[in-house]
Amino acid sequence: MVIGDGAEGDPDNPDDPDDPNNPDNPSYDPNPTDPGVVPPLPIIPKDPVMDPDPDDPDAKPDVTVEKTAENLTHPEAKHAMVGDEIAYAITLSNRGKDTAWYSPAICDPLPQGLELIPGTLKLTGVDGATQEVSDSVYSEKSRVIALYVDDLYGGEQVTLTFKCRVTPDAQGTQGTNVAYSTGQTPSDRWKEEHPDPDPDNPDNPDNPDNPDNPDNPDNPDNPDNPKPRPKPGDPFVPDPKPGDDPTDPDYDPWKDTDWDNFPDGGTPAPKPSDPAPTGTESGIIPADPADEGLAMDLTGENLTRDISHTMVGDTIRYTATFTNTQDHTQLYDTVLRNLVPEGLEVVPGSIHVEVPNIQTPSTFRLRLAAPMSGVETFSAAEEDQVQALRQAPLALAAEDEAASLDVQDAENPQPSQDDYLTFPVADEAYNATSRTIGVHSGHMPAGTSVRLVYDATVGPKAAGKTIVDHAWGHGYKPSAYDVDGEQPTIGKSFAPAGGLEAFLASEGLATLPARHEIPVSEIVDPEDGEVQLVKTAQNLTTSSGETYVGDRILYTLTLANGTAGSMVFDAIIEDTLPAGLTLDESTVSLKTAAGRIVSCSNVYDAASRRLSVAAGDIAGGASAVLTFEATVNEQALSGDVGNVALAFGTKPSQLPDEGHTPLTPGTRYDPPQGWDSFLAQQDGLLSVSSGEPVYPSPEAGVANRTKVTVLPARGSRIMPKTGDVATLAPLMSLLGAVSVTLTAAVRRKRF
Repeated sequence: MVIGDGAEGDPDNPDDPDDPNNPDNPSYDPNPTDPGVVPPLPIIPKDPVMDPDPDDPDAKPDVTVEKTAENLTHPEAKHAMVGDEIAYAITLSNRGKDTAWYSPAICDPLPQGLELIPGTLKLTGVDGATQEVSDSVYSEKSRVIALYVDDLYGGEQVTLTFKCRVTPDAQGTQGTNVAYSTGQTPSDRWKEEHPDPDPDNPDNPDNPDNPDNPDNPDNPDNPDNPKPRPKPGDPFVPDPKPGDDPTDPDYDPWKDTDWDNFPDGGTPAPKPSDPAPTGTESGIIPADPADEGLAMDLTGENLTRDISHTMVGDTIRYTATFTNTQDHTQLYDTVLRNLVPEGLEVVPGSIHVEVPNIQTPSTFRLRLAAPMSGVETFSAAEEDQVQALRQAPLALAAEDEAASLDVQDAENPQPSQDDYLTFPVADEAYNATSRTIGVHSGHMPAGTSVRLVYDATVGPKAAGKTIVDHAWGHGYKPSAYDVDGEQPTIGKSFAPAGGLEAFLASEGLATLPARHEIPVSEIVDPEDGEVQLVKTAQNLTTSSGETYVGDRILYTLTLANGTAGSMVFDAIIEDTLPAGLTLDESTVSLKTAAGRIVSCSNVYDAASRRLSVAAGDIAGGASAVLTFEATVNEQALSGDVGNVALAFGTKPSQLPDEGHTPLTPGTRYDPPQGWDSFLAQQDGLLSVSSGEPVYPSPEAGVANRTKVTVLPARGSRIMPKTGDVATLAPLMSLLGAVSVTLTAAVRRKRF
C-alpha cells in the first residue's frame, strides 16, 4: 500500500471514490499544518478526606471542626450557671496536603438556654487577620449562627469567636454545644463550573438557540453568569427544601434540619463543646443568688394563749423559714440552726423540717426501737449501714435472747396543702450544752423555702424576762458547691466535721440570721398545793369546850397563796352553813390580800344557806381572810354542825386572752351557770377546800373521831338526841356532876 502520492491503496477499503487512498477519512489531510504550543491541562487540588476508613483506627478526616468554651464569669466553676458569660471559639481546619475546601461555612445551632451577645462575633481568616462579623449571621428564630469563611487549602484554618449568656431556659440541660461545617470539594467545584455537554448541542452546552439561555457576551466562558462567590463573613443560608416558600414571613430555612446528618452524610464529624471544665460532668445549674434575693424569718406562736400574754408553762412553737426569692437561682445543702433561749425547754419529739416537694436524693428512713429509738434518715450512700441495721435484730437475738432491736421502714412524708414535705428530726439534733438545734434541710430552688419547726415550754427562769430566740439559715451557692458530690440527707442532724467556725468560713456559703422576742409575764401560776384554805371556829360564849344552843361561834376562813411571784385572780370563798347555825350577816367581813377591811352585805343566800364572797386577787405570800359569826340553834341538837368551806380562783395561765372584768372584793358571787353546774365542772379553775369538817369545839373533830354534841341552852330541860356512844359520855358525866351538886345542896339544907 502506498501512502500519499504514489502510495498504494488500502486493500480493505478500496472502493471509496472520494479518497481511495484513505477511505475511512475522506477529509484527511496528508500534510497537516503545525498547531503550535498545546495548552497544559488544568491542575486542581485533591479532595480532602471527609470520611476516613472506619477500619483504620488511626485514620482522621482532613476537615475538622473544633469548638471550645470558656466560662468568663466563673472560670473555676465546675458547671456553667444561669447568667454566666461564655466565650466560644470554633476553629475550622483543613489538614489534608494538596487539598482544598471551597466556600466553607461554619454552622452552629445554639442549644436551649444560650443567647448570643450582640456585637461579639469575630472571624480570624487564613491570613491571621480578624474581622468583625455582622449579627445578621445569627437567626434568632432558629437560634443558628451560620456564615461563610475563607477557602481552606491544606494546612489552613479559620476561627470564629463569639460570646453567649446562659439564660434560665438552660437549667436542667447539659449545656453542650456542637458546631458543623459544610463546603465544596474541588471535584464538586469542577463539575459545577464544567457541566457535562448538552447532547443536543455539543458545540455549545449553554444551548444558545434557546432564548431562555442566551450567550452572555460579557462572560463568554460562563454564559449562565452565576452569582458571585460568597465572601468570608457573609451569612450562609441553606437552599429551600421542597415545598418551602421563602417568601412566607414564617419561613425558617433551618426548620427541621437533621443536625445528626448535617451536611448530607453527616461529615465532617462534629465535636461537642462544654462550658464546664475538663473532667467534670456536663450540665447547666442555677445562678448564685444575691444576698438581697434571700430572706430569713423567725416566728413564735404561743400554743397555750395569745403570745402577748405569754407566761411560764406556756408552749411556744418556733418556725425558722429560709427563703430564696430570686428567680433562676438556688442554694445547695441548706442548714437551719436555732439557738434555744435560756428558760425554754425543747419538747421531745417536736423537731421537724419542712422542705419543698421537689425531686430529692434517694434516702432510707428507718424507725428504730430499743436500744435505739426514733426515726433515722440515711442517704443513699449509707445503704450498707441500712442493710446492716435491718440484719441487726437477727444478730442480736443470736447473741442475747433478751436484746431487742426493731427496725422498720418508716413512712415517707406526704405533701402538705402548700406542697411541702415534713421530715421528723431526731431529738439528738438539739445539743443541750450549746442549746443549739442544727439540721440539714436539702436544696432550695428559686421561689421556695425550707423551715425548721420545734416546740418549747416556757420555764420559771424566763419569768419576767424577754426571751430572745436566734436562728440562722445557711446554704452553698452553686458556684462553690460540688453538685456531683454526695447529696445531703434531709432531716439529718447538722454536725460540721471541722467545727462551726470552719463551716461558717466556707467559701460560697450564704448565711442569714433572724431573731424573735417574746416578753414573758413576771407573774406565774401558783405551784400545786401552794394555795390553801384554812377554816377555824371559836366559841365566843364559852371556853369550856362544850357547845350549847345559843352559843356564838366566830368562823375564820384564810385563803393563802404560798408561791412567790404567783397570783390567784378573782378568788372566791364559799361556805354552806349547816342547819344548826344561824348566820349573823352583819358580822361578815373580808380582809383582802392588800390589807383592806371590807364589810360584806347581801352575800348570804338563806334558801341554800350558802355564803359566797369574792375575795379579790391574792399574790404570792399574801392571804385573804373572811370572818363571820353564827349562833347555834336548836336544829343543832339533832344535826351535825361541822362543815367544809371551799375556795376558787383563776390562775394567771387561765385568764382569757381578751382580758376579764375583775370581781369586786366583798361582793356576793353567783356563777352564771348556777352553783350546781359550777361545782360539777370547774373548767380547770383553781379549787381548794378547807379539809376536814370544822366544829365549834376544839376537842371535837375527825382527828379524834368525835363530833360535837350540842347541849340544850343553859337552863333548858331539852335533852340532846344522839345515837352515838361517844356523845353520851360527856352527857353522863354532866348528869353525874349535876346529881352530886344537888345532893350536896340538900345536905346543906338539912343543917
